[in-house]
This record gives sequence, structure tokens and C-alpha cells, in this order.
Amino acid sequence: MKRRSFLRLALLALAGCTIPPSLVVRPDFGSNIPRNSECSAAAVLIPTRPAETPGPDLLEVSTGLHVKNYEVVNIDPATYRLKVSGLVDHPLELSLADLCSMPKMTSKVVCTCRGYFEDVTTYTGVPLSHIFTMAGVQSGATAVYLTGAEGFPGWIALGDALLPDNFLAYQWLDQPLPVTHGFPLRAVIPSKNGYTWTKFLAEIKVESA
Repeated sequence: MKRRSFLRLALLALAGCTIPPSLVVRPDFGSNIPRNSECSAAAVLIPTRPAETPGPDLLEVSTGLHVKNYEVVNIDPATYRLKVSGLVDHPLELSLADLCSMPKMTSKVVCTCRGYFEDVTTYTGVPLSHIFTMAGVQSGATAVYLTGAEGFPGWIALGDALLPDNFLAYQWLDQPLPVTHGFPLRAVIPSKNGYTWTKFLAEIKVESA
């Protein structure tokens, strides 16, 4: 999709407008996607879970990051699948190897839990916009639900989801995501507070609010 069309789509969604069929995102399965040989289900080692998980909003010494009081889920990277469903032309089930073969981005970001903490760290993953391009967002879509394997539901407006700095992280620094921070995949939404950064990401569902 051309940059001009992408910007028009984002502006329309931000304004709460229905997306016209001419601007609906379509997949390009024939593109040459650069592979990331450093990340695959076979190559990824499951991070060691700490002997004791810090309490709500407390600092985890091993990572220097704070931990919220959500359940920690143990997920096998070999069988992991990210589902993309709802108002899309092509529902998807993506393995970790699939995600790692897609275009990637690395960004130093600030995760803010307002009134409690701010964590500054670096993640690497696949741009969220690339997932939407593959799935093909349908006309009338306005909202995106990001659900973790433990059932935590994150919600963002489609316009916010389309921002180019959003991505799905599978690496922290040069390592797999720590177990306490969403291994094997978490959402990174820099424009939003940390509660939208769904950990243990299991499903992305596109809906009409």
C-alpha cells in the first residue's frame, strides 16, 4: 500500500469515519519479505522464569523492568500461534517463525503505567501495520482488540492501531522476551499507556467497536 493511501486510511480511522472500499488494506503475499534468521521457533530458547515474580508494580531485578500483577503464562514457542480475526479478508494463524520472517523494527520505547512507573527499554518485532496488510482490514472496521493468552483484553481504536510506530515484539534487547513480560509476543503501542501493551499476545480481533 502506498504511503499516501496509508496516511489517508489512518486519518479517516482517527476521525471515526467508515473506511471506503477503495482504501481497504489488501495483502501482498507475493512481496519479497526479508527473513530474520536470528528468530525462529526452533532457535528461540524459552526464557527462564524467575524463582519469585515481583509483586504488583515492583521492579524485577533481572530485567530492570516493572511487573504488573497479571498471570504469567508458559507458552511453547513451537506450538504458539497468533490469531488474526474479525473484520478481515484473510483470517490468519501465524507461528513465531512466520512472525520472525516478516519485516522487523527495533525501537527504544517508554512503557508508562500512569501513577506507578515508566520503563524505558528496547524491543524488536514486526510492525503491526504489516499484520493488517496481510489480513486485509474490511470497510467499517473501527476497533482492534488485543487479547493475551491469560485472557487480558486490550482495546485500541483502529486509527491508533495504524500508527507506524506500533509493533509486536518478540525480542527484548538481543534476547527473547522475558517470561514475565509477555514471551513469546507482546504488543508495543508507544502512544498509549502500558495497559494496551498486551502480553502473551494470542489474538488480534478487528471489529466495528
